[in-house]
Amino acid sequence: MSFCVLWVLATMDGGFAGFRNAAGRNALIEKRTLYRMAILHGMRAAQLPAALTGVAVIAIVLTASDRAAEVVAIGAAARKLTCVYGAYATLVLVALAVYMIAWVELRVLTTVILLGPFTLLRPFVIAGGVIAVARISPVEVVACAAIAGISMIALGPCLGRRSGHNKQS
Repeated sequence: MSFCVLWVLATMDGGFAGFRNAAGRNALIEKRTLYRMAILHGMRAAQLPAALTGVAVIAIVLTASDRAAEVVAIGAAARKLTCVYGAYATLVLVALAVYMIAWVELRVLTTVILLGPFTLLRPFVIAGGVIAVARISPVEVVACAAIAGISMIALGPCLGRRSGHNKQS
């Protein structure tokens, strides 16, 4: 079950990355369609690192000398990551809910006080998840979690490059 939750969290994180890339970078007054499309694009893009992580997990299990012990270790790591990333995703969802339903002044305040700092904290939250896994897991599981984390951190800049938002004028 934790693997499914992690996939949902990775998909949500991709959506958050898509939203971050679109927010504030377009002169349109009505941006809901832009945001919706950016979120969907980010969610689709997150499927590649999620799938690659799934393949890596399967490879770890198939090459393990004690498959049962490896499955238990990976399951424990997945539960730990679910706790760390799930708490962060919940906070971001609450902030986005306020942003989406609030009037303009509160949207600006939400962006400055919540969404901006959450964006800055994201790499540290991801690293915190990997550190939490490192305390309880074998090295190959930690490496898998680290590679998955790095690929999710790279997702935002990759989305920006693809959409042209990060191009210098």
